[in-house]
Amino acid sequence: RCDVEFSKAAARGLTLMAAAGDSGAGCGITGYVPTFPASSPWITAVGGLQGGESGAASEEIWPPGGGGFSNYFDRPTYQQAAV
Repeated sequence: RCDVEFSKAAARGLTLMAAAGDSGAGCGITGYVPTFPASSPWITAVGGLQGGESGAASEEIWPPGGGGFSNYFDRPTYQQAAV
């Protein structure tokens, strides 16, 4: 149901973003188990930052951020040549 609503938002020209999560593609015994909703083809998964707390000099990317492949959604055709 969520993905249907996400696709409707995309058809209206909206960009939806979600945290990618901390575990990458979430490799498990059954294969890739990515974090939802970031794994949806209608969502742009974004990483995180560290630092920036009170008194910190700056923020930087958080290296163990998530992302990756999915057992639930097909790879988009525009990514076929790159993967």
